[in-house]
Amino acid sequence: MSEQEKKDKKKLYFFIQKPRFAIVISIFLTLVGFIAIMGLKLEKYPDITPPQIAVSASYPGASADVVESSVASVVESQVNGVEDMLYMISTSSDESYKLQVYFKVGSDRNIDLVNVQNRIQQIQPKLPEDVKRLGVTAKQQVSGAGVCILNVVSDNKSWSQLDLTNYAGIFVKDEIARLPGVGEVNVFGAGNYSMRIWLDTEKMANLAVSITEVQNAISTQNVQVSAGALGQEPGPDKQKFQITLRTKGRLLEPSEFENIIVRANVDGSIIRIKDIARVELGAESYNIYGEVDAQPAALIQIIQIPGANAIEIVDEVNKKLAELSKTLPDGLKIQMMHDDTEFIRESMSEVVHTIIEASIIVIGIIFLFLGDPRATLVPLLAIPVSLIGTFAALPVFGMSINLLSLFAMVLAVATVVDDAIVVIENVKRHLEEGKDPITATQLTMEEVGGALVAMALVLMAVFVPISFVPGLSGLMYKQFAVCIAVSIGLSAVCALTLSPALCSIILRKEDPNYVPSNKLSALIKFLFNKFNV
Repeated sequence: MSEQEKKDKKKLYFFIQKPRFAIVISIFLTLVGFIAIMGLKLEKYPDITPPQIAVSASYPGASADVVESSVASVVESQVNGVEDMLYMISTSSDESYKLQVYFKVGSDRNIDLVNVQNRIQQIQPKLPEDVKRLGVTAKQQVSGAGVCILNVVSDNKSWSQLDLTNYAGIFVKDEIARLPGVGEVNVFGAGNYSMRIWLDTEKMANLAVSITEVQNAISTQNVQVSAGALGQEPGPDKQKFQITLRTKGRLLEPSEFENIIVRANVDGSIIRIKDIARVELGAESYNIYGEVDAQPAALIQIIQIPGANAIEIVDEVNKKLAELSKTLPDGLKIQMMHDDTEFIRESMSEVVHTIIEASIIVIGIIFLFLGDPRATLVPLLAIPVSLIGTFAALPVFGMSINLLSLFAMVLAVATVVDDAIVVIENVKRHLEEGKDPITATQLTMEEVGGALVAMALVLMAVFVPISFVPGLSGLMYKQFAVCIAVSIGLSAVCALTLSPALCSIILRKEDPNYVPSNKLSALIKFLFNKFNV
């Protein structure tokens, strides 16, 4: 025997002679897998949708046609053709505009957002003044209606819809927005409190007052100004004090708005807001309203940050709701109206049950054919090492725990036990020939060690190329390819380390003259003897 052959045999015998080292490797792989599971994102399907950037603008008082001609046409002509863009969808409605820009799968969302924002900055001079004043915003967006929807309702019906919406916007929205993973919180209902000025067109026509005059009067008289100070340096030596002047700032009460002077005529008469309009404290907008069971309600939509863990967000929201419920006024309650993660939780629970059931079936079949509880223990320990260790590779490939990756685990259950079965059957064959467990295991590794590696490489060669398929379909295939290929690789590692180590420790030569000591053992032996006939 050459020196190289002796070295190769020593490598094959290493884990047989040091089984604790093989067990430590398996424990390490399992622990790494458990740690990866704790940090992986849980979702229904992998993130295969194109990145989206939402551009929105408001044009108070404008119809959909005006919004389309003065805002939509300007924004779309500039944003169109931005780097990595696939297509865009535009929506123009009364007083509002929204543009959704879709980018190539795999493009950097942050870079896409910056590119869109740069395009928007170039068109600011072309937009109407009211639109520029309110601002044109661009932000990342996730498909769907949000991760969950809350509602704020009144039990005793003492709260109006405007009160509910205002309370949700002040005391609930900010608390939810600070939770990790939350990207946007929208409150739907009557809107915020605003000062409503309802103009009487007939009175305006009689007094020859235009809307522009009213707007200019409100904007010039409802302002916060700095009046300066008295006694500032440089000043006379006798000046000992400096006094900061304070003036009345923005108007707060309807009566203050009613007394705004629209025009001072040459004859000394004055036209005020109250002469041509009715002023009241009302809702910012009456275009949207919320109801739950035909009762007024404020609806709170929670949208996640792209790439955030939806299940963790909902868990944090539920904790925050339990905290907020302790401080709610009498007659008010907040409850979860829609939870998009319920289907994810139930689906994953069913898939996990399927993995456990498949493992039990596989172990049962192995026990049935081998007829040896000790031999069945080897694949029973190898299966969790291969499956749990596979999760450690998911963050490396940018994957998450989803229905597709878990379904791949179900398929991998029957695959990862093949290597262990090959080792066990060959060891049992040598045991039946009269060899001791250590010698039988050493001979087995000499005979099938290379075959185990070759078998794993052949199976991996089938799945690894699939992970390089481009496009949306490639991302779907990648979930299967990576999970099955990694699990096969780990099963080969277990077959070369853990399985021979366990075989040398656990397996024993079967005595043909063995007489069962109890009725149950006698029945099991009788059934196996009949099955093997």
